[in-house]
Amino acid sequence: MDLIITSTIAINTDIAFNTAGKAKDAKVKIENETKLKVELKVGIKIKGEAAIVIIKVKAYFEASASAEASVTYAHTINYDEKGLYYRPKLGFDGMDAEYIVKISASLAMKIAKDKKSIEENREGDYKIAEGKIKEVIPPFDVIKELEELFNIDANIPIIKN
Repeated sequence: MDLIITSTIAINTDIAFNTAGKAKDAKVKIENETKLKVELKVGIKIKGEAAIVIIKVKAYFEASASAEASVTYAHTINYDEKGLYYRPKLGFDGMDAEYIVKISASLAMKIAKDKKSIEENREGDYKIAEGKIKEVIPPFDVIKELEELFNIDANIPIIKN
């Protein structure tokens, strides 16, 4: 089993200021966005072998699956004609999954007939199932969902103009 956790941080600024203009024309926006990604990989492998006199059978079974999901959270401070306000961001970026199921088998036979020895080997790899499932859990914006649910605005005023 493998658990992989990664994080990405991005900071963005946007400033518009004119010393000859009016204060309401000034705009400042500072954003900080962090993405936390968690990936889990799980697999199982089973080997087996049986020998019966002159027939030998080997089998190998493998099944594995992995899932990947991430959460994005951010902070924005924005100044415009309305004033200075803070807006949080929290979103689930969805979860995707992959799976594969394989079997490998071999059969070895040795037959002695009329003083002649005949050997035969058969081998094969077979994929029983393989695929990717996109959006096992679909992405959604937590802040937007809360705004709609409670009929509120998530912008938090710090200074009003």
